Amino acid sequence: MSLIFSAADMLPKIRLFEYQEESMKGETIAAISTAVSSSGIGIVRISGDQAFEIADRVYRSPKGKKKLSEQQSHTVHYGYICDGDEVLDEVLVVLMRAPRSFTAEDTVEIDCHGGVYAIQRVLEAVIKNGAAPAEPGEFTKRAFLNGRMDLSQAEAVMDVIEAKNEYALKSSVGQLRGSIGQKIKDLRAKIIYHIAYIESALDDPEHISLDGYPQELEKENEAWIEMIEKLIRSANDGRIMTEGIKTVILGKPNAGKSSLLNKLCGTEKAIVTDIAGTTRDVLEQSINLHGITLNLMDTAGIRDTEDIVEQIGVQRAKKYAKEMTAIYVSTAFQPAFEREDAIRFCKEYDIPLTILERDVLSQEAVVQNPSNRCYYCKTVIFTEIQKKALELGFTCLADGTNASDDADDRPGMKALQELKVLSPLRICGITKPALRDESEKLGLFTARKPAYACLATRIPSGTRIRAKQLQDVEQAETALTAMGFTDFRVRHPEGYAKLQVKPEQLSLVMEKREEILTVLEPIFGTVCLDLKTR
Repeated sequence: MSLIFSAADMLPKIRLFEYQEESMKGETIAAISTAVSSSGIGIVRISGDQAFEIADRVYRSPKGKKKLSEQQSHTVHYGYICDGDEVLDEVLVVLMRAPRSFTAEDTVEIDCHGGVYAIQRVLEAVIKNGAAPAEPGEFTKRAFLNGRMDLSQAEAVMDVIEAKNEYALKSSVGQLRGSIGQKIKDLRAKIIYHIAYIESALDDPEHISLDGYPQELEKENEAWIEMIEKLIRSANDGRIMTEGIKTVILGKPNAGKSSLLNKLCGTEKAIVTDIAGTTRDVLEQSINLHGITLNLMDTAGIRDTEDIVEQIGVQRAKKYAKEMTAIYVSTAFQPAFEREDAIRFCKEYDIPLTILERDVLSQEAVVQNPSNRCYYCKTVIFTEIQKKALELGFTCLADGTNASDDADDRPGMKALQELKVLSPLRICGITKPALRDESEKLGLFTARKPAYACLATRIPSGTRIRAKQLQDVEQAETALTAMGFTDFRVRHPEGYAKLQVKPEQLSLVMEKREEILTVLEPIFGTVCLDLKTR
């Protein structure tokens, strides 16, 4: 079967060829390619058809006989840069003939001393002898127009230069090597193939059959869409890595917000006093934390105040809070109080809250309750959150997993990693006790809230989960909480209930024995106490 290409398909290549011709016939440009500052070495780059001829006019070898235009490509030459009879600097000159250079043009790089005045004089001599000053980004522009790199690689050049952390650098280098461009080329090639196949079948139906082809193409199309969506998600991830994560520190006055900023920065960036309302404006500072850039914002303490200046600071703090949103997914696995706490917390700090209803019990992989149930459950929930977040204009998702959670032993963590959900507390090494301490300093009502795993954990693995079981467990644990029990569980194997409490609350079990039986026996029939405790 022969492939058929339309004129429209060839148009981008024709245009690129025209760009190449225009670029090759353009003037030779020159610019300083290193930072203009006092340094050991500075580089002046010359690119274009006349690069070698211009270099000959300013270069002098130690014996005065060598011509750079006669030398081989990719060689280094020692000598001097001169302006007429005046020697400006002692240099090394690197020669690169087209197309084996960054711009795919003849290129000369002059490695001179990096003094601001010295390198400027070298550039002036080069321009004086025929080169034109390069526009910002023009070397990279020529590399793109000459086919040396695609647009994604051209964009990556500046990203590499401006990379502020390890993740940003790795991502930019990968893009510079053509990782994204190659995926797009592969996708485009597949699409062109199918277009050609369809056109060939229409022209020659006797020899090329389309039986079953629509179904095959539909599967291919789904794979292409998935790939494109993945690329879009990776673009959002890349933006986060390069630009950093906006991290707003919110709380009541004198809760320790400025102290936290200073501790994270390792220096006294913010003024700290015992006087409430010391911080009145937003103080911004970027830090690199475990390879991730955090754009920290210390804000005024949120409170009612008569001070006009402080009022403005509080309003700004609330404004930044509204640039984030909280999403709570309500399922049969969460008790009612978790939803109520989420509503209370967001209302207290003026954070927008979106509540999503999700029927996890409609997911067979979840209901079967395998040992890795959390993987399937987290996948369902956070996929739903991602969809809603994108609708709201958000591309960065973060959860509250902390460093006390072992990612290797928790199937749910695998789902978060696959979905690119960030866990800033775990990344920063903040443990559960440390989190509680900091939450208490910030005056959060959740500071000493007992840990509470989802209701599904009360059902033994391998036992099919039913809605009635979850409702029974929630009813029982709500009643026991009212009796004064904290950090406990009501396990629900088939046919009975098993109560687990902390050792210090065993005496409370005996004290409340009759009350417990009155509440739990009608629900479960048999009630047992697990002496292993929690």
